[in-house]
Amino acid sequence: MIEFLKVSKSFGDTHVLKDFNAEFKDGQINFLTGDSGKGKSTVIRLILGLENPDKGIIKIEDSCKFSVVFQENRLFDKLSIEDNIGYITNNSLKINMIKALGLSEYLGKPVCSLSGGTKRRVSVMRALCADYDILVMDEPFTGLDENMKKQVMDAVMEYSAGKTVIIATHDKYAIEYMNKGNNIIEVK
Repeated sequence: MIEFLKVSKSFGDTHVLKDFNAEFKDGQINFLTGDSGKGKSTVIRLILGLENPDKGIIKIEDSCKFSVVFQENRLFDKLSIEDNIGYITNNSLKINMIKALGLSEYLGKPVCSLSGGTKRRVSVMRALCADYDILVMDEPFTGLDENMKKQVMDAVMEYSAGKTVIIATHDKYAIEYMNKGNNIIEVK
């Protein structure tokens, strides 16, 4: 479990979080919600250790391995899907996952030749293929049309089952679609 206890974070004169409390539960999907600009990405950066809180306590097991989908895709644009996946895992590509994410027809093509939505699916697949304890996803369904969004959400639920997942999103549809008794934390 990841726990935030009275965590505050400011950037200059801008107070992003003030006395923020939250529990991210193990083995399920945790949704981090709130309007744009309210601090979802800051919470993600704090969880990952990319930022430090100004005050408060964040409890995370030291041995946790994270896999991440950032707001930006952060792919190797000149490499293929296969090579992008190969950089984070020695495992062979999972054919079922490729099909589930609708990526079969793009194998062998450089990522720079793919649409934004297709790149997003590659980012999600790369994160799902990594060896992780906690999967952290910041707005993972951005740029996907409704049908593809459902397909990707189904794949995330299937391939992360039993793992701890944190999804930062303001997409109410995604929360409703994926919420099967999962934890919802609002940043205000």
